[in-house]
Amino acid sequence: MVATLPLEVLQIVAQTCPCREPQINDIATLFNGVFPPPPTVVAYGLQGSSKLEVITAVLNAHKLKHAVIKCRECLSQRHLLGKIFAACAQALGQEEAVERYDRVDSLNALSVNLQKLFRGSNLRTVIVLDSIDELKGPGSTLLPALARLGDMISGLSLVLTTTSVRPLALHRPGVPHIYFPAYTRSQAIHILCLEPPALPDSVAQGSRIEDLASIYKQFAITVYDALIAPTTTSLATLRKVTHRLWPRFIWPAVSGEAPPGKTKSWDFPRLLVRGRALFHSEGESALLDTLQSTDQAWTFDELLRQHKQGPPQPEPNSNSTLSRRSNAAPTLISDSTLTHSAKPLLTPLATLLLLASHLASHTPPKHDILLFSRLSATSSKHRKIRYIKRGNPGSGTTPKKANADNRRKDKTKSLAPKAFSMERLLAVARAVHPEGVGGGMLAGKGKAAMGGGAEGWSDRVAQAMGELERMRLVRREDDGHEDGGGGKWRVNVGREVVVEMSAQRGLGVQEWELDL
Repeated sequence: MVATLPLEVLQIVAQTCPCREPQINDIATLFNGVFPPPPTVVAYGLQGSSKLEVITAVLNAHKLKHAVIKCRECLSQRHLLGKIFAACAQALGQEEAVERYDRVDSLNALSVNLQKLFRGSNLRTVIVLDSIDELKGPGSTLLPALARLGDMISGLSLVLTTTSVRPLALHRPGVPHIYFPAYTRSQAIHILCLEPPALPDSVAQGSRIEDLASIYKQFAITVYDALIAPTTTSLATLRKVTHRLWPRFIWPAVSGEAPPGKTKSWDFPRLLVRGRALFHSEGESALLDTLQSTDQAWTFDELLRQHKQGPPQPEPNSNSTLSRRSNAAPTLISDSTLTHSAKPLLTPLATLLLLASHLASHTPPKHDILLFSRLSATSSKHRKIRYIKRGNPGSGTTPKKANADNRRKDKTKSLAPKAFSMERLLAVARAVHPEGVGGGMLAGKGKAAMGGGAEGWSDRVAQAMGELERMRLVRREDDGHEDGGGGKWRVNVGREVVVEMSAQRGLGVQEWELDL
């Protein structure tokens, strides 16, 4: 097969996605603009094989209207179907007329709405469903139905990407499959060395390096062999780790430090001996995605600032050193706390939902009307539930002991988080919102901070809950239903984390809790 794109356009796409020429030619041939494209195309390969980048680059070169839907961000099958219809309406420029169509809550409703949407339109739309195998709670009929949407709707094509090497259960013959193999060692290093990071002007003047490109290539090879090859095949991970470790590796040469021996310039073996610790514990920690950064300097600006400050001066007396450290400990903790509080780790909507999830998990449903009702006569939200000891007057002290034991058991059971439904979460979130869902005022950022007004509130909540689930702050108790009923949820972190995250946005936890 020969692609119908011009040669110069193919070269530009190949430069954007190097080492993927066969896949570029296959996709360019299928979506050539001359013949009708196939209704369904499947692109499969391991994670980090640049499937989505290649597909979007070819579609942009053909100037085809397309939309990308990340299936891992969809909470249920219904959520995915709603996103498909919204993406098609936006691609055709009819997003304002969505309210005239029926609610997309099933595959039949999606098919009927799409037929009405594409009626009388000659535009071709391509929907890319990224990581379809990572969708939560898909039904057994979802993939076969999606594979036949293009047959019923002439202007629609679907591209399904999957990380599984097994074929999808499409129950339809003749579906084109494009394989994206993992990058080999030589390909990964070639792609990484195409654009070596340049030295900043602030440190390039005092550098003592003869061939920076050669040193960077040898450094990339060492990082791949020591850290990447035993753990993953992702090119993005290789690029991230290499760019993170490169400033500290090359810093002895750019800071003006004299190389060991009689040489006047640094070479790769001397830099490797000097920075061998980067390829052990520090390099392994760079592979992990953490929320809080360490105290070590990793960028050129941080290293230059640390170099100007100079090394810390040691104290001659050990006793004074111990006393100095003990006095400085509270200051360091408070400075770190202020730093993290100045930069919240969660969005305002995600913080509100995390607080609501904590309250829904630790509050019995029978007390919802007492705590979260807006018709409460008291202005304070903090109430105390007093337990009345029920004992038999004619039975001495035995009933008191039994009541105490039962109360202790009840209090122990209440410590574990309970599962809650999505409907209850929405109700609690509306109640604890500082100025109501329609107001959207939180942390002084207006409606944009909460996603804007009360319109589309449920859809934004579903997206934020997906983010919290990926960060393991909440977890789903079941796989959900085929029709996207929502299922049960449960908070997955302790009270201290919820208090810290809520305090960063000015939300309180204690005023909504029961004092047992």
